[in-house]
Amino acid sequence: MLLNKNAVITGGARGIGFAIAHELVKLGANVVICSRTKSDLQKALLKLNLKNKVAYGLVCDVSKLSDCKKLIKFALNKLTNIDILVNNAGIYGPIGIFEKLDLNKWQMAVQINFMGMVYCSYFVIPEMEKSGGGKIINLCGAGVGGKSLPRFSAYFTSKIAVAGFTEVLADELKDKNIQVNSISPGGVN
Repeated sequence: MLLNKNAVITGGARGIGFAIAHELVKLGANVVICSRTKSDLQKALLKLNLKNKVAYGLVCDVSKLSDCKKLIKFALNKLTNIDILVNNAGIYGPIGIFEKLDLNKWQMAVQINFMGMVYCSYFVIPEMEKSGGGKIINLCGAGVGGKSLPRFSAYFTSKIAVAGFTEVLADELKDKNIQVNSISPGGVN
Protein backbone atom coordinates (compact mmCIF):
# COMPACT_ATOMS: atom_id res chain seq x y z
CA MET A 1 0.00 0.00 0.00
CA LEU A 2 2.85 2.41 0.75
CA LEU A 3 5.39 0.84 -1.58
CA ASN A 4 7.74 3.58 -2.82
CA LYS A 5 5.78 6.37 -1.10
CA ASN A 6 7.95 9.07 0.42
CA ALA A 7 7.36 10.40 3.92
CA VAL A 8 8.82 13.00 6.26
CA ILE A 9 8.34 12.46 10.00
CA THR A 10 9.36 15.22 12.39
CA GLY A 11 10.56 13.99 15.75
CA GLY A 12 11.00 10.62 14.08
CA ALA A 13 13.93 9.30 16.09
CA ARG A 14 12.06 8.30 19.27
CA GLY A 15 8.64 7.49 20.67
CA ILE A 16 5.55 7.81 18.50
CA GLY A 17 7.54 9.36 15.66
CA PHE A 18 9.93 6.42 15.49
CA ALA A 19 7.03 3.95 15.67
CA ILE A 20 5.39 5.72 12.72
CA ALA A 21 8.64 5.76 10.73
CA HIS A 22 9.24 2.08 11.48
CA GLU A 23 5.73 1.12 10.35
CA LEU A 24 5.99 3.19 7.16
CA VAL A 25 9.30 1.52 6.30
CA LYS A 26 7.76 -1.89 7.02
CA LEU A 27 4.97 -1.05 4.56
CA GLY A 28 7.45 -0.11 1.82
CA ALA A 29 7.86 3.65 2.21
CA ASN A 30 11.05 5.68 2.08
CA VAL A 31 11.37 8.09 4.98
CA VAL A 32 13.21 11.16 6.16
CA ILE A 33 13.19 11.68 9.90
CA CYS A 34 14.50 14.52 11.99
CA SER A 35 15.54 15.01 15.58
CA ARG A 36 17.25 17.72 17.58
CA THR A 37 19.64 15.07 18.93
CA LYS A 38 22.27 13.61 16.60
CA SER A 39 22.80 10.44 18.66
CA ASP A 40 19.06 9.65 18.71
CA LEU A 41 18.91 10.23 14.97
CA GLN A 42 21.84 7.90 14.28
CA LYS A 43 20.37 5.11 16.44
CA ALA A 44 17.00 5.39 14.72
CA LEU A 45 18.52 5.33 11.23
CA LEU A 46 20.49 2.17 12.06
CA LYS A 47 17.26 0.43 13.06
CA LEU A 48 15.25 1.73 10.09
CA ASN A 49 17.91 0.73 7.55
CA LEU A 50 18.48 -2.86 8.72
CA LYS A 51 17.31 -4.41 5.44
CA ASN A 52 17.65 -1.61 2.87
CA LYS A 53 18.71 2.03 2.74
CA VAL A 54 15.23 3.55 2.91
CA ALA A 55 15.60 6.07 5.74
CA TYR A 56 17.50 9.32 5.88
CA GLY A 57 17.84 11.80 8.69
CA LEU A 58 18.69 15.36 9.50
CA VAL A 59 19.41 17.11 12.77
CA CYS A 60 16.68 19.72 12.87
CA ASP A 61 15.00 22.01 15.38
CA VAL A 62 11.46 22.48 14.05
CA SER A 63 11.02 25.61 16.18
CA LYS A 64 13.24 27.35 13.61
CA LEU A 65 11.83 28.34 10.22
CA SER A 66 15.23 27.93 8.55
CA ASP A 67 15.64 24.37 9.90
CA CYS A 68 12.20 23.37 8.58
CA LYS A 69 13.04 24.77 5.16
CA LYS A 70 16.31 22.76 5.21
CA LEU A 71 14.42 19.62 6.25
CA ILE A 72 11.99 19.77 3.34
CA LYS A 73 14.81 20.60 0.91
CA PHE A 74 16.85 17.68 2.28
CA ALA A 75 13.85 15.34 1.91
CA LEU A 76 13.27 16.43 -1.68
CA ASN A 77 16.94 15.88 -2.45
CA LYS A 78 16.89 12.35 -0.98
CA LEU A 79 13.38 11.27 -2.05
CA THR A 80 12.58 13.53 -5.08
CA ASN A 81 9.01 14.17 -3.84
CA ILE A 82 7.04 14.03 -0.59
CA ASP A 83 3.78 12.08 -0.43
CA ILE A 84 3.30 12.18 3.35
CA LEU A 85 4.25 14.67 6.06
CA VAL A 86 3.81 13.58 9.67
CA ASN A 87 4.13 16.56 12.01
CA ASN A 88 5.00 14.68 15.18
CA ALA A 89 7.76 16.68 16.91
CA GLY A 90 6.65 17.91 20.28
CA ILE A 91 7.54 18.59 23.90
CA TYR A 92 5.53 18.98 27.08
CA GLY A 93 7.09 22.30 27.95
CA PRO A 94 6.96 23.57 31.51
CA ILE A 95 4.64 21.70 33.87
CA GLY A 96 2.98 23.40 36.82
CA ILE A 97 0.68 26.23 37.84
CA PHE A 98 0.59 28.69 34.93
CA GLU A 99 1.52 31.87 36.79
CA LYS A 100 4.64 30.20 38.20
CA LEU A 101 5.96 28.92 34.87
CA ASP A 102 8.92 30.22 32.91
CA LEU A 103 7.32 31.99 29.94
CA ASN A 104 10.38 31.42 27.75
CA LYS A 105 9.95 27.66 28.17
CA TRP A 106 6.19 28.09 27.59
CA GLN A 107 6.89 29.91 24.33
CA MET A 108 9.37 27.22 23.25
CA ALA A 109 6.68 24.54 23.63
CA VAL A 110 4.39 26.55 21.35
CA GLN A 111 7.25 27.07 18.87
CA ILE A 112 8.03 23.36 18.65
CA ASN A 113 4.54 21.89 18.95
CA PHE A 114 2.63 24.38 16.82
CA MET A 115 4.95 26.55 14.76
CA GLY A 116 7.12 23.59 13.75
CA MET A 117 4.02 22.01 12.22
CA VAL A 118 3.10 25.31 10.54
CA TYR A 119 6.60 25.77 9.10
CA CYS A 120 6.92 22.22 7.73
CA SER A 121 3.42 22.34 6.24
CA TYR A 122 4.17 25.71 4.64
CA PHE A 123 7.19 24.32 2.79
CA VAL A 124 5.70 20.95 1.84
CA ILE A 125 2.31 22.11 0.47
CA PRO A 126 3.69 23.64 -2.77
CA GLU A 127 5.68 20.45 -3.37
CA MET A 128 2.59 18.29 -2.86
CA GLU A 129 0.62 20.54 -5.20
CA LYS A 130 3.30 20.07 -7.90
CA SER A 131 3.14 16.28 -7.58
CA GLY A 132 -0.66 16.10 -7.58
CA GLY A 133 -1.47 15.61 -3.91
CA GLY A 134 -0.39 14.22 -0.60
CA LYS A 135 -1.21 13.62 3.04
CA ILE A 136 -0.39 15.78 6.04
CA ILE A 137 -0.89 14.16 9.45
CA ASN A 138 -0.59 16.30 12.58
CA LEU A 139 -0.30 14.84 16.07
CA CYS A 140 -2.55 16.71 18.47
CA GLY A 141 -1.50 15.05 21.67
CA ALA A 142 -3.11 13.41 24.63
CA GLY A 143 -5.65 15.97 25.76
CA VAL A 144 -7.23 17.23 22.56
CA GLY A 145 -10.78 16.07 22.15
CA GLY A 146 -11.13 15.27 25.83
CA LYS A 147 -10.81 17.26 29.01
CA SER A 148 -8.15 19.89 29.63
CA LEU A 149 -4.80 19.03 31.18
CA PRO A 150 -4.24 21.22 34.26
CA ARG A 151 -0.58 22.10 34.83
CA PHE A 152 0.21 21.42 31.14
CA SER A 153 -0.95 24.79 29.78
CA ALA A 154 1.77 25.21 27.14
CA TYR A 155 1.40 21.67 25.82
CA PHE A 156 -2.39 21.66 25.81
CA THR A 157 -2.74 25.13 24.30
CA SER A 158 -0.26 24.35 21.52
CA LYS A 159 -2.01 21.08 20.69
CA ILE A 160 -5.44 22.77 20.57
CA ALA A 161 -3.87 25.18 18.06
CA VAL A 162 -2.66 22.18 16.02
CA ALA A 163 -6.23 20.84 15.89
CA GLY A 164 -7.62 24.18 14.73
CA PHE A 165 -4.94 24.68 12.10
CA THR A 166 -5.50 21.14 10.83
CA GLU A 167 -9.20 21.91 10.24
CA VAL A 168 -8.38 25.11 8.34
CA LEU A 169 -5.76 23.40 6.14
CA ALA A 170 -8.07 20.46 5.44
CA ASP A 171 -10.70 22.86 4.07
CA GLU A 172 -8.19 24.94 2.12
CA LEU A 173 -6.47 21.97 0.47
CA LYS A 174 -9.29 19.50 -0.18
CA ASP A 175 -9.63 20.57 -3.83
CA LYS A 176 -5.89 20.11 -4.37
CA ASN A 177 -5.93 16.42 -3.44
CA ILE A 178 -4.04 17.09 -0.21
CA GLN A 179 -5.67 15.46 2.79
CA VAL A 180 -4.93 16.98 6.18
CA ASN A 181 -5.84 15.10 9.35
CA SER A 182 -4.88 15.01 12.98
CA ILE A 183 -4.44 12.19 15.45
CA SER A 184 -4.89 12.41 19.23
CA PRO A 185 -3.25 9.18 20.40
CA GLY A 186 -3.97 9.60 24.09
CA GLY A 187 -1.38 8.96 26.75
CA VAL A 188 1.65 6.95 25.62
CA ASN A 189 4.42 5.53 27.80
